[in-house]
Amino acid sequence: MTVTSTSFDGEPMPMPPNINEIVGGLRALHVQSPLDDKARTALDQALNNHATGSRKLVLAALGPSGAGKTKTVKRLLSEERFAGKVLSVVATSPASVKTLARDALHALGHTIVRGQMDEQAYLNQLKLGLGASGTMIFHIDEAQHLLTSNGEVTIARTLDTLKLLVQDPYKVVLILTGTDRVAEVFERDDQLHERTIYVEAKRLSIDANSVLTGKMLRNFCQRAGLEQGWVDADRLPQRITHAGRTFGLAVSLIIDAIELELRSGGKTLSPESFAKVYARDRDVGAYLNPFVAEDFMDIDPSRRTEATEEDACRPARKSRGRRKKGARR
Repeated sequence: MTVTSTSFDGEPMPMPPNINEIVGGLRALHVQSPLDDKARTALDQALNNHATGSRKLVLAALGPSGAGKTKTVKRLLSEERFAGKVLSVVATSPASVKTLARDALHALGHTIVRGQMDEQAYLNQLKLGLGASGTMIFHIDEAQHLLTSNGEVTIARTLDTLKLLVQDPYKVVLILTGTDRVAEVFERDDQLHERTIYVEAKRLSIDANSVLTGKMLRNFCQRAGLEQGWVDADRLPQRITHAGRTFGLAVSLIIDAIELELRSGGKTLSPESFAKVYARDRDVGAYLNPFVAEDFMDIDPSRRTEATEEDACRPARKSRGRRKKGARR
């Protein structure tokens, strides 16, 4: 539906687009990622294990920040079949067994007075709370925060707690989302390691993921009502894939560039749109900007500071193949 207003001569006029609505709509979209199918398969396996008495009841979706782990898992857990059966908490930093149990009890609706119980009492209460609420799935996000202590005794106590959650009575399917730190610590405990189904959210690869990035780029550009201002020689999907490093960050980069163009009144999404966003958010010069430099694959996209004096003296070799005015895409 086109929203209109009335001009001075009484003729209807189209209203300018609501940029917040457009950008918010793009951010709310679910884009199928390489992680989706793997996570669904692993979750279904863990649920089957729960139903049949298997001990393999821990699902660990691990990988770098921005890979889309949490969003993917939360979307799966929002399905109707899990209504009323999921408890989800975030392990704040620093986290401990006691703070985890207290946060989980609070999420279950229990009123907790700080310091009223010791760690074991919290765990006992949590197990009872999980059973009384009918919780089948307990999701802990940022799970690496539970395992940051260098003390072996503390780590061992945390691992024992996680094993307790997947044991009778009131055993649950335990889902952990976090960094690879979780897997590194789990390997110290044979029992927990063998009870875990691992799902890895990998960094993006230009060879493997640029086609998907290109599809997302064109789809989002069309939804935003912008023209596509790039050509194959620009290698824009490859640049986005390299600069984003992870699926979630690549999606955010595309949406940020679209928002910049919309708010500036632009009509075309181009490599320059991305170069501006990257320079703004990373505070880097042209030499370290993968949307400006010709040899963009030589740039470390994790670098978020201005170029050194030596870097700044080196000229940025801009990418070739810029489309001439009137040229067809």
